[in-house]
Amino acid sequence: MSSKKAAKKLKSKNKSKHKMQVDSIALLHATKRGDCGAMGRMIDGGLDVNALVETGMKDRVTGQLIRSTALYQAVGANQAAATRLLLDRGADPSLASSAGGTALMVSATNPRLELLQRLMEAQAERGATESADGSAAFLFACYSGNADCSEYA
Repeated sequence: MSSKKAAKKLKSKNKSKHKMQVDSIALLHATKRGDCGAMGRMIDGGLDVNALVETGMKDRVTGQLIRSTALYQAVGANQAAATRLLLDRGADPSLASSAGGTALMVSATNPRLELLQRLMEAQAERGATESADGSAAFLFACYSGNADCSEYA
C-alpha cells in the first residue's frame, strides 16, 4: 500500500473514531435529559450502550478524566425511563466508571428506590467493584440515609 493510501486510510479511521466519540457524548447528554427518542435512534444507529465515555469531569484523586456509561449517567440524573431503555437495550448494570463507581452505587445514594430495584432485576452485581475509598453500594445507601435502598444494595 502506498504511503498516500495508508495516510488516507488512517485519516478515515481517525475521523470514524472521532465521530463515534462525539456520538457517544451525545448519547450521554440525551440520557441526562431523559430524551428516550434520541437515545433509541442513536442506539439503533449502532452506538454501544456500554461504551465508557469521557464526562468532562476529573477524578479528585488521580486528576484523570472520568469516563462512565450512559446507564451510570441515567441513574445519576434520576432518569427512570432512560434507565429502563438502556437496560432493555443491553446495558450492563455492573460496569464501573473509570473512577470505580457503578450505577448500583449511584442508585443507592439516590432516594428513588425504583432505579435500584430495576438494576437489581437486571442482575447488577452488588460487589462488582468498590469505589476508590473501598465502599460498596450497601455502604453508599447507609451513608446517604437510604434505609429502603440498603435492603437491596
